Amino acid sequence: MSMLTTLPTELLSQILDYLDAPDLARVSRVSARLHDVVTSSASLQYKFELYQFDLEDGPYNNKSKAEKRMLLERYRKAWSANPWKPSTSRAYPLMEGPLWELCGGVFAQSKGRRLLDFTQLPSHVRGIAETNWVVTLDFDVADFCIDPSQDLIAAVEVLDTSGNARMHLLRLQTGEKHPKARRSSFDFEIPPHEDFGPTFNIRICGSYVAVLTRTGHALEESFGMKFVIIDWHLGAVKFSYLDMSVYSFVFLDSQYVLLGHDCYDLATDASTAGLTVADFTAGVGDDAKLTRAITFHCPNFADGWAIANLELACDPSPKFHSNPITNAPFFVRRNQRIISMKITAVDADWEHESTQDLFVFADTFLDRIRNAPLAVDETIPWEEWGTDNCCIMPAFVPSSVWCYPAYGTRVVSRERKRLIIYNFSRPAVSNNFHTDGGTLITETTIRPTLFKDTVTTFLPFRKYSTQITVNSGDAVMINEDSVVVVKASVTVIQKK
Repeated sequence: MSMLTTLPTELLSQILDYLDAPDLARVSRVSARLHDVVTSSASLQYKFELYQFDLEDGPYNNKSKAEKRMLLERYRKAWSANPWKPSTSRAYPLMEGPLWELCGGVFAQSKGRRLLDFTQLPSHVRGIAETNWVVTLDFDVADFCIDPSQDLIAAVEVLDTSGNARMHLLRLQTGEKHPKARRSSFDFEIPPHEDFGPTFNIRICGSYVAVLTRTGHALEESFGMKFVIIDWHLGAVKFSYLDMSVYSFVFLDSQYVLLGHDCYDLATDASTAGLTVADFTAGVGDDAKLTRAITFHCPNFADGWAIANLELACDPSPKFHSNPITNAPFFVRRNQRIISMKITAVDADWEHESTQDLFVFADTFLDRIRNAPLAVDETIPWEEWGTDNCCIMPAFVPSSVWCYPAYGTRVVSRERKRLIIYNFSRPAVSNNFHTDGGTLITETTIRPTLFKDTVTTFLPFRKYSTQITVNSGDAVMINEDSVVVVKASVTVIQKK
């Protein structure tokens, strides 16, 4: 180390730039010389500050590190004020179409079934201008998903009621065939349907697009579910699975997917919700069995209670990166993402309903996999994984509206008639890094109603109150720069 400290400051700073932020913090405590180098370098301090706020450097932005640090300080002040008071508010009218999406700061909605309207939401802090454009389709879109970082639209067309659908892969900016797709469209199977559905849950992760389809037939009182993961570059199905208990999913990374479903705990003779990690690169031959999977049980339900719906959300995608068009100076760190799970359950008579939110870091599951490879049909009871790694609280946002309540480590919800923001960022809840704003919550308790026993969880977070009024039927969403409230129009709220 003594030889290292004798190097010129500029050279030493370039060497230290290969370290990540936690290692830089350790190095700065080794000697006064290294401390001076770390604290006097704008580049090293910028890396350290990005880590504190769970951000990554924007690779397409050519601003100096000093300029980016100024923007970063504005970003910190904008999100850490408590109460959180918006500086700007902009309303966008909802169109006639039934579909809308929010991804990477782009809000998309359909007008009818053949026109998609896009708005790049502005960011005063990160210097992103608002832009608007439309894409006209030559087919009726049943549902779609977007990835602005890849200039991608993945749009589903239903061909008939017998179980045939088509995936279209288009450029987000123009609607033309995507250049990375071997084919502009390809056909895949969904369950046959008649009266109910089909409904789609579509997500993109790098070269993969996943589609969960649920359908139904009223006269036959039958329902169907099919989950497929497609390599959209090649136009080939990578993974296929049939199980009616699955309600929702998120990508953990480019190898593992997390499935949310109802399940039965044989050991305790109780119903519960389950989170199953599956290796989708292992493939499935008969659509009926996961070859490599592990299931994490949630707290057991009270007698007679069963799941009516379950929604998972986790944004951005593990492979999402800064959009070269917006040229953002920094963006949310992809390996620090909170998963939001909304569990809606009913009692045996369907007279009472309870909705609970569960929050857990995606790396909780990935760390478990790294420490012990996946096996067949392995189950982890709630007591062994959930209490210290999760946060459960009553849900106040309606479960019937598909929305995006989580982005990075932040979650948006409602308390009484006020919108509130939770930040689960590990640096934010640490006294070593946190500077201001928010009320620190280290424990939450749910009394028995849905759950059989009292449930106490210990995942810490900071809670921010706001001056924003929301009603019981409003959908609330959050992205990198804004809070989004969907009423009769879309209101985008942010700070300068």
